[in-house]
Amino acid sequence: MSKILIVDDSPFIRMKCRKILEEENFELFEADNGETAIQLVEEVCPDVVLLDVVMPKLDGFSACRQIKERHPEIPVIIVTTMASKDDIVKGLTYGSDDYIVKPFKEPELKARIAAMLRIKTLYDKVKEKNKELELTNLELKNTKDKLRQQEKVALIGQLMVGIHHEIRNPLTAVLANSQILLRHFELPEEGRGFLGDIEDQAKKIRDILDQIKEMDLVEVIDYVDGTKMIQIKKNSKPENFDIF
Repeated sequence: MSKILIVDDSPFIRMKCRKILEEENFELFEADNGETAIQLVEEVCPDVVLLDVVMPKLDGFSACRQIKERHPEIPVIIVTTMASKDDIVKGLTYGSDDYIVKPFKEPELKARIAAMLRIKTLYDKVKEKNKELELTNLELKNTKDKLRQQEKVALIGQLMVGIHHEIRNPLTAVLANSQILLRHFELPEEGRGFLGDIEDQAKKIRDILDQIKEMDLVEVIDYVDGTKMIQIKKNSKPENFDIF
């Protein structure tokens, strides 16, 4: 049910408008001055405001400006007298969407209210579509971020393969030569100790490379303070590395 706010300091005009609009099954609200009108706008959020120009406390122009500043989506119809063409221009300048001249006929009032309700309906649809678009953009951004992470993960995987290949070959030569020196050459005890250390460390590097080769899953996970962590799973057992 559409909500209409009737604002006029004349009880007769308010009663006349109410009688006409009740036939359309609108939910009707009334105010006799601009200040009360602004308060009711905040409380009930009407779909259309029918706003008289000349009122006590706060005139219709000032009330219209404040309403449109806070709620540009709510259509406002300025009500003025037949001789007040300047009021029409001023009302439009202050943000009103339409006007109606006293004394008005029932069909005209209904038609202008209906026109404003169509505008309000279109505005609400656009607003809803904008919300949907914002959600879609957010989903696209999240998807884009995930794709970037997947690209990083793919590069890390390629890097690991390259590391294994480029280091394993010369490392094999180091191990082979150190074993040849230890087994086939007479060396001072101190030298044999150094070669033994070289062989032990080379084997450790080889074991690390073999572990890298066996890793079957690499993914980026969230860490503390907005940082990211690389999680590498070897035989379904995760190992975490905080690298960026």
